[in-house]
Amino acid sequence: MAKNCMAAVAKMLGVELGEEFIIENKDRKEIVVLAADGFHVIQPNDVLGPDHGKLLSKVLQGLYEVKKKPWVPKHNEYYYCPSVRQIGVSYVKWWGDIIDYALKALGMVYKTKEEAEAHLAEDYERLTGKTLSSR
Repeated sequence: MAKNCMAAVAKMLGVELGEEFIIENKDRKEIVVLAADGFHVIQPNDVLGPDHGKLLSKVLQGLYEVKKKPWVPKHNEYYYCPSVRQIGVSYVKWWGDIIDYALKALGMVYKTKEEAEAHLAEDYERLTGKTLSSR
């Protein structure tokens, strides 16, 4: 019996099997899911359409860039974000309020502390107009 290699392909692309992610180039942008049987393109009505190997082949050839969709916490789930007051990273619970959505819209909601710390300097400057080193 032949071995299914899609889990290895997912790992190579930096995604998980079943995860929605974005593939794009200068001419096209698609939201796709990699499953055991290949790519499925998410149609505007949220129906999965088969790819028949065309886009997957182009991704493997390097004709498309793979981008993860922004992570959004579930209600009551914790996330990390920049803290201007503490000048560091905060660990807060997602309540779905205006602050949560404002941080999400700015791309400042992170799943891990390491991600938040890696973006702290740029997030701080974007929020305050000052460099982190000049504080």
